[in-house]
Amino acid sequence: MDKLLPHSVKNIALISLLILGIIWLTGFTPAAIFELESENALWVLKDLFLLCLLLLSFSKEKQESEAVRSLRYKKLAGAVIFAALSISLGSLYSLIIGSGIYKQVSGYEILVILLIFYLLTFNFAKFNQQ
Repeated sequence: MDKLLPHSVKNIALISLLILGIIWLTGFTPAAIFELESENALWVLKDLFLLCLLLLSFSKEKQESEAVRSLRYKKLAGAVIFAALSISLGSLYSLIIGSGIYKQVSGYEILVILLIFYLLTFNFAKFNQQ
């Protein structure tokens, strides 16, 4: 049973990430267009960035095979372990070295770390297989 999104969704996500990158680099804020406060506009852009990462992560490859599917699951498990370790070690570091000041990590940061690590390791391993 295959629950992945179609490959065309990956192209939409890449184009959307490109547009978001241009918006970020130019400093253009859509706050004036949508009559939002700048902080709310920033959260909308962050949510769109996270949505693009999710779409990239869970869309099929052009040639989806059993080997690619197995690689996908291995790298996803590794990304979850990496995110958990980075959160745990970051908390431990801030408690020991940061004079007891603990900075709580948001769910958004956790998901972004996990998805970026997954996308990097999956694509690197996929291209090394070829």
